[in-house]
Amino acid sequence: MIPVYSTEQIRQQDHCLIEQMGYPSAQLMELAGYAVAEWIHRNHPSASVQICCGGGNNGGDGYVIARWLSLWGHSVQCVAVLKPKTVDCTLNADRLKSTGVTVDALNAELFPSADILIDAILGSGQRLPLSTSLNEAVIWMGTHTGLLFAIDVPTGLNPNGAEICSALHTIRFDVTFALGGRKPCHYASSRCGQIVEIDIGLGLGLNHLPNAYQPMAQVIEEADIPKPLTFHSDMVKWNKGHLAIVAKRGAAVLAARAALKTGVGLVSVVMPKSEWPHLHGLPPEVQMIEPSSLNPNRHDALVIGPAWGLNDTTWLLDLWVHYPNPVIADADALHVLAKDLTRVNLPRVITPHSAEAAALLGLTREQVEQNRFDTINKLATIATVALLKGPYTLVSSEVPLITPVADSRLGVAGSGDVLSGLIGGLLAIGHTPIDSALIAVWKHSQAIPPTSKPSASGLIQSLKLT
Repeated sequence: MIPVYSTEQIRQQDHCLIEQMGYPSAQLMELAGYAVAEWIHRNHPSASVQICCGGGNNGGDGYVIARWLSLWGHSVQCVAVLKPKTVDCTLNADRLKSTGVTVDALNAELFPSADILIDAILGSGQRLPLSTSLNEAVIWMGTHTGLLFAIDVPTGLNPNGAEICSALHTIRFDVTFALGGRKPCHYASSRCGQIVEIDIGLGLGLNHLPNAYQPMAQVIEEADIPKPLTFHSDMVKWNKGHLAIVAKRGAAVLAARAALKTGVGLVSVVMPKSEWPHLHGLPPEVQMIEPSSLNPNRHDALVIGPAWGLNDTTWLLDLWVHYPNPVIADADALHVLAKDLTRVNLPRVITPHSAEAAALLGLTREQVEQNRFDTINKLATIATVALLKGPYTLVSSEVPLITPVADSRLGVAGSGDVLSGLIGGLLAIGHTPIDSALIAVWKHSQAIPPTSKPSASGLIQSLKLT
């Protein structure tokens, strides 16, 4: 897994290298700027580049980048949003003068005109709100029609969260270069685009300052995903788990179809017989049973809530509190819990999106979306494992685990039902709640159909669990 550190931790690591281990700060800036320039040159070898530079060390990184890209033949222009004020920024602004790269002050006659525009104004040291002039600089960058890159942290974004300045609302960066390590803002929303980590050697201070290297979150990699359980060739369906899905309408169909993809032996949809005619597209392998037939001795795991409605809520709450086997609560079941939250010491999984998480925790949706890492830690007190769905879906663990995918094509009707069915099938087979969540979230995020329009049915067709 890839660690994510708070900006204070990164600052401590940086200070340790410079003050305790004797690495010159200008050397670290040179490493960072060179690595970013090399990435840009390798991936965009003929691109013209404009770089907006601030007066601190983020601006100094920008001047280093400009120097190397100019050396390698790129057309480069620097825009001085703020005058250099730190020693290293001033040093690299002076070094740039000998290359012939122009440095212009931001003014009304200057327009973003290059293939790539780079934001090197403030970085991880910024605090909101921005000054009027800096807001205007962000607005100016937002008029750019080409590729937009940020050095460490886009200007106007809270480095430790998702709070943004008003000028940044309509701006999405294509690439953000994470200098020294990933930061919370890189996964607080999809605003930062592709995250490219730039290693400048901060890990060298681990033995000197171990507490600064305890990650506040971790990004999941494919190697971290548990392998789905396999079955012996002579095993029959009863030995492969039986999932019951307490849901209605199309949501029940999608969850059941997704569950079958896990290899679970049996899937039953639980609903009153009067609702059965409303099911369309249910695979013939799926059984229909009435609520009175639900049996913990037969049904190894439950999914409760999708499209169930809010009329029959007492039974859903009773299942959450008393059903002895694993239960995953989604959709309407989460609204039931929000009104009568009962914590139980049984295997339980919850899968809220931001609005459902807000209801569960008595927060506003905006509070959840601006503090996703705090939110997942609070949700973890409700269930064995909690998910917070959305861009970079979070999974609760000792520290929050981040799914490294922020693709709007996952945000379609029924996508959550597919995810619930996957988790439920894996629980029924015998996976632990955390393993079920990790496998399901990863496979779900990788199942975006490459050519067709996004849909929940398309996700199911693209799912590959082995």
